[in-house]
Amino acid sequence: MKITTESAIVHKNIRLFKQIVQKHAELSDPCFNAFVNRNTGELFFEGALLEKTSLNRKKWKAICLRYCPPSKERAGGFEILEERTNETLFQCEDLTPLACEMLSKMVAALNCFVQENPPPCELQDVLREISKAELEVVLPKGRERDIVHETWHSVDRIGAEALLEHAAVGTFFFRKDSFAALLEEQLSSRWRIPIKCITLTFLEPCQKVTDLTLVSKEGKWSIYDDDPNLEEPPYPTISSLVESLKEGLTEPLFFSDQK
Repeated sequence: MKITTESAIVHKNIRLFKQIVQKHAELSDPCFNAFVNRNTGELFFEGALLEKTSLNRKKWKAICLRYCPPSKERAGGFEILEERTNETLFQCEDLTPLACEMLSKMVAALNCFVQENPPPCELQDVLREISKAELEVVLPKGRERDIVHETWHSVDRIGAEALLEHAAVGTFFFRKDSFAALLEEQLSSRWRIPIKCITLTFLEPCQKVTDLTLVSKEGKWSIYDDDPNLEEPPYPTISSLVESLKEGLTEPLFFSDQK
């Protein structure tokens, strides 16, 4: 089954949950403890990628993602509780509307696996399907700036390497290095029109940090290849450019990840 979402945050949350499921193939506990960012809706699952003690509780709230199999009394599926020891359904009062929306969309996406499975939809069957799922994030038209804005880090090369020091291969973010700033000035002068240049930084295998300079001319984007004539065929949007590199770009590093 393939899950397509327009939200990079929902994509990240489901991918992290998928990693939990794949790592623990014989899970029998229907409750998954996690922490939600009160502003963005991003999740970290307890005991997986981040130690609980390192989280700022003013920014992160403890929650429980629970699976209930369908029954005569209820439709079943995934739901979010306040905590494992608190049976109260999740309250959104202390989260931003964006965070609540991200959680709602994630739960809806996970429950697609429940709908696709024939009864009795046991936990192991649902988790098995989730572990095999293909995930895809597609930014809708007009949202191209969001992925740049949400993953923007104002750092130099040393700072970029520090951000990726403990990251997974495929982690990426946007910034503007000194070369992009200089190139933007030179190209704008050469073409006599406003041209924007930014830096796409990502982590390759063997801890190799790679920078690509992206050029925006008349609303279209291309990867700079040392040709000031900009003859390289452009992409219509920055999201389509990122999509062309999806084999190497798998994990957006959101600004809010810096806690």
